[in-house]
Amino acid sequence: MIQLLSILFLAGLAYLLQPGATFRVFYWSGLVFRLCCGLALGWFYLVHLGAGDTVYFHEEATALFQLSNDSFSEYTRSLLTAQHPIYMGEARNEFFIKILSILYLITGGNYWMSGLYLSFAGFYGSWYLVTRIHQHHPRYFLAAVVAFLFLPTAMFWSSGVLKDPIVNGAICMLAGFCVRYWHHTTNRLREYFLVGGGLLVLFYLKFYLVAMAALFMGILAWAKVLNALVSRKTHKLLLTLGWIILMGALVTQVNKNLHFDQLPSAVYNTHQIICSDSDPDKTLHFPDLEPTYTSLIQHLPKGFIAGLFRPFMWEVRGPLMVGAIQNLFFLLLFFYSLFHAHRYRFTALGWIAVGYTAALATFLPVVSPNLGSLERYKAAYLPFLLFILLIIPVKRFLSKE
Repeated sequence: MIQLLSILFLAGLAYLLQPGATFRVFYWSGLVFRLCCGLALGWFYLVHLGAGDTVYFHEEATALFQLSNDSFSEYTRSLLTAQHPIYMGEARNEFFIKILSILYLITGGNYWMSGLYLSFAGFYGSWYLVTRIHQHHPRYFLAAVVAFLFLPTAMFWSSGVLKDPIVNGAICMLAGFCVRYWHHTTNRLREYFLVGGGLLVLFYLKFYLVAMAALFMGILAWAKVLNALVSRKTHKLLLTLGWIILMGALVTQVNKNLHFDQLPSAVYNTHQIICSDSDPDKTLHFPDLEPTYTSLIQHLPKGFIAGLFRPFMWEVRGPLMVGAIQNLFFLLLFFYSLFHAHRYRFTALGWIAVGYTAALATFLPVVSPNLGSLERYKAAYLPFLLFILLIIPVKRFLSKE
């Protein structure tokens, strides 16, 4: 009975949030695709492999759900008691498991229904961004639909019982807020709460993403202030560089691993741990990497190429081939856009998206060289990459300007 009520509630929520008739086909097709991705992820890991993060989260949340049946007071006490320091990876898993256990209370401990709820959360964040893009840049609406609703690997990893649906949904909510902010649109109070909640979720689940979000949202706010107060380009450039340095110093305080004196060793140690636990044939190799800034900077160009276009088709087999084919498409679009880029200008909003994508694409392959894990982490920026790469083709073929 509780599963039926959960299904009816989710269907009712989706119905209440649906847009006008013009966009319903995109809304419902995108939602169904995301829900199917969540079910597919659950089947592959829970049923087929019987291992993986989603299985671990399910087992731990089930234990909490059973605790709630035995002693609800003990359960609530466990929700309010942290077992791990906030800067440790275990704390992020602990926080998500507590969220998942609440969903298990709602769904009667049902893994599949909880996965559908999480998939819907990820979809709603993506849809919010798509609608904001349509509101201010209607000619890019179809590009946004393709990038943020139907990109296969990103949608797969942004669905189901993982942290990523919440994380990526929060990122898209923040991006949508930035679009409205840049175009002088008044944001409703509800949206400020959503943005605050999004930053808080990113802080607890993936600290490096809240650092990136805070950095580039701060730069965007600064760019808008400069446009209003400063006219000379030289002054704008110098002030912007100074602001970027200041913001960079501030975001290093988000987590101890981002501290200036800790960052190279944190990257190196994580890299070594992941390499030691990974199949060498499914790992990016940085053999000369050392825990110094000099070594890190030397390896970033290789990381950038890997973050955008690897794995190549000859490097992988099986499920990872989907990502490899997708990367080939990105590579072709990249060279096409690069060839025609001199004819077009990006706004500050576009450059913010480029900077966010480039920063994550550069660092994540070095930190996490396992190709399978990297494919999952890339879901945080691949939709933005695709949207950026589609801008120039849209301008050339679909715009009258």
